Amino acid sequence: MLLYKIVDSGLKGCLVIVMSSLLLSACMDEDESDERYSISGVITAADSSMVDSDVNNPQAFYLENNHFSTAQRVGNPLNLAGYVNVPNRGVDGRSFLSGDRDDVFRVDLIAGQRVMLTTSDWSSDNDLDLIVYDLQGEMVGESLGVTATEQVVVADTGHYYIHVYAYAGASNYTLNLGVNVPASTSSFSTSSEFVEGEAVIVLKEASVDARRVMNKYGLEKQQAAGSGMQLWRLPKEPGARISSLKRLGVQSTGIGALTPVQQRKRETLYMIKALAKDPQLAFVEPNYIYQPTAAVDDEYYNRQWHYPLISLDRAWDLLPGVHSAIVAVIDSGTLPGHPDLVGQQLASGYDFVSDVQNSGDGDGLDLDPTDEHGGDPYYVFHGAHVAGTVAAKSNNGQGVAGVAGTWPVKLMALRVLGSLGGTSYDISQAIYYAAGLPNDSGVQLTGGDVASVINMSLGGPSRSEAVATAVAAAIDQGIVVIAAAGNDGSSMPMYPASLAGVISVSAVGADKQLASYSNYGPYLDLAAPGGDIDADFNRDGVPDGILSVAGDVVAGSVAHNYAYLQGTSMASPHVAGVAALMKTLYPAMTSSIFEAWLRAGRLTTDLGSAGRDDTFGYGLVDAYKAVLEAKEAVDGSQQPLLYSNPSSIDFGLVDGWRLFDVSNLGGGSPTISSPASSEHWLTVDCERDSAQRCTTDTQGLGRYVATIDRSLLAEDANYSATITFTSNIEGGLYTLPVTVQRLTSTMVADAGYLYVALFEQDSRLSRYSVAVTAVDGQYHYQFEGVKPGSYEILAGSDADNDDSICDRGESCGGYPFYGDIEFVKVDRSRANVNFSVGIGLRLSATNKGLLGESMEQREVLKRWRVE
Repeated sequence: MLLYKIVDSGLKGCLVIVMSSLLLSACMDEDESDERYSISGVITAADSSMVDSDVNNPQAFYLENNHFSTAQRVGNPLNLAGYVNVPNRGVDGRSFLSGDRDDVFRVDLIAGQRVMLTTSDWSSDNDLDLIVYDLQGEMVGESLGVTATEQVVVADTGHYYIHVYAYAGASNYTLNLGVNVPASTSSFSTSSEFVEGEAVIVLKEASVDARRVMNKYGLEKQQAAGSGMQLWRLPKEPGARISSLKRLGVQSTGIGALTPVQQRKRETLYMIKALAKDPQLAFVEPNYIYQPTAAVDDEYYNRQWHYPLISLDRAWDLLPGVHSAIVAVIDSGTLPGHPDLVGQQLASGYDFVSDVQNSGDGDGLDLDPTDEHGGDPYYVFHGAHVAGTVAAKSNNGQGVAGVAGTWPVKLMALRVLGSLGGTSYDISQAIYYAAGLPNDSGVQLTGGDVASVINMSLGGPSRSEAVATAVAAAIDQGIVVIAAAGNDGSSMPMYPASLAGVISVSAVGADKQLASYSNYGPYLDLAAPGGDIDADFNRDGVPDGILSVAGDVVAGSVAHNYAYLQGTSMASPHVAGVAALMKTLYPAMTSSIFEAWLRAGRLTTDLGSAGRDDTFGYGLVDAYKAVLEAKEAVDGSQQPLLYSNPSSIDFGLVDGWRLFDVSNLGGGSPTISSPASSEHWLTVDCERDSAQRCTTDTQGLGRYVATIDRSLLAEDANYSATITFTSNIEGGLYTLPVTVQRLTSTMVADAGYLYVALFEQDSRLSRYSVAVTAVDGQYHYQFEGVKPGSYEILAGSDADNDDSICDRGESCGGYPFYGDIEFVKVDRSRANVNFSVGIGLRLSATNKGLLGESMEQREVLKRWRVE
């Protein structure tokens, strides 16, 4: 028998008796009234709930899980609550002195599944990392970021170890396994391509002495940007590097083997995590490397089958436009003397390759964006090929035509790709330059010199916050930003194509089928010709590549010619050229308008499944339809344009409802009917006010609520549906795609070691408390000797042992259910007072039953409530 005093919540003389695994209370009440009753019930752990087996609370179940050999087996799907800490950090408890830096879990995952870690008490001093290994202990993915959320997506179905590591401090955490991958989450990983030893930083204030901060850590400055960014690096000399790493406090995780390359990259990431703690720095991330996304071939031919495929000749009949448009081609540079580019390129091009070794021209930033081939005889001049597709000179009796090569469209060549690829730092500076914003060059474009469209036929698997920030700034300037979806032949997101607001382009061949190399997936917006050099669909004796500007390197000199290439790099400039043609007619077109037209099917010919799909997005770009749409916008004959935000709904594994808005971005006065669902498990209704009246306007536009009944999903699978509005616009229908996933866990739910408390209505203080453990996912609790009155019942865990239940990353619940606590009237003994608890649930801070009337009571009660 063990005596343990429950949380100090106003109780006097309340002792808890622990027998075996059950714990009952014996609370002596000062009120000598003879009336006493019992309250009992069952608390059920929410589906998929599990807990870390070695938390800091000494009363909780304990089983060490610090290595592969002792990994804790968990289910999938999973919502797990845990706790890790560095020695002597956190609250006094089981692991305070020795530390519990490592929690390792063994689990079966499916291809494309997301593992997400959320640090409950995140700060730069409480920082947790996520690492995933295969069963051989080989690392397959990691997330070492400087935010509260880390995520890893696994490529293959199989058995894995998940490692939660306390890089700094102590914290509760939640570990979630889902199947939908958010595009906006950023993380650091040694599997990403970045410049080893370098960090992109932004000073918090201009007055910060950057040199003093660098000297503090023994770092060196590479670049200093006019946009406020700087590029720092670790010293290359071994002794100085070791000294700098010590100053930064860089250390190893201690689990899993790393190659020498992975070790150096891990040191770079830990340098960045250390810098992120410095209050004088507003932003730190790796200097990511992006690569051109072309699939290269060295054959040269003279046929452009890809333009009739997108009805470009019909589009040309609607032109010319009267307004100028500029397309910034952010790529490997250009061939300024090529006869099909002479006169098409602006003098405002720039070379942003800052690393001399990568640049190949003997210097860093300069005014010359010429593609430096490095003497490679097989070099294809990727940037020139892309630029030629956008706007090679047309109707000049030689070479090839560009999509926008006859009309007032000009090219701004911005060189960011060198022999080693391009870094996120350099790319972000080029975007700022194109948008007329401060940047490294010291040149800030204005007025008509600013780009109308940006094309980026480049990318990588790592999301760069530096590039994302620059892209967002460009979109805010009204610029349409277009990027290649990638050539991995997978659904994995590629950046910058998967960034919010960027138009992501997949590639098709001459048969209008997705090219074998092209990426696909939920981030895709539309398709365009990308070529297939292994096919000859039109039987003209020439491989179906994309023909454009190129060059041959002969004895170190460049001979101008043309080449067939394939890749999403070749698809993206088709869309950029079409967007530029639209801008010559309708310069007020913004990225949002372009995207709304795209969603409405006004810029594409539908391919694949009806409506949007993950293979072709909204379809194959149709230059004629797109230019006609821009022309009608100028003429004032533009039709209504329905637009939904978001454009698709994903319920994932656990969500039950979603809000979405439907509005009109075009002309006229469209009306829409009540929405219809294609599946019985999905219902849709307008959002309603307190009087249960629809908040939508008389045209039916406004906010709607989509709800699913997961009990009607019979099997573990991915489900899809559509929400359809009938409207008075052309076509008559407006649809939104809906997806949801079901995955049944084979593990018994467990919410950990729970404390259950009664809060009396009058005193707002916890009068009675018990603690219980789970048996087959259920907790049987009972209060004896309860005096008459009205009580709230709360239950929660205390993994970090801070004498406070329902913290972030702990189990929490209340009667009758979370978020709507009600008083239980005790005027007789009551049984079957049942409710549930879940991981990550948080009680409402406005629930009056949890708030004391006095400051003293509030200080006591905040231990039991979540803010």
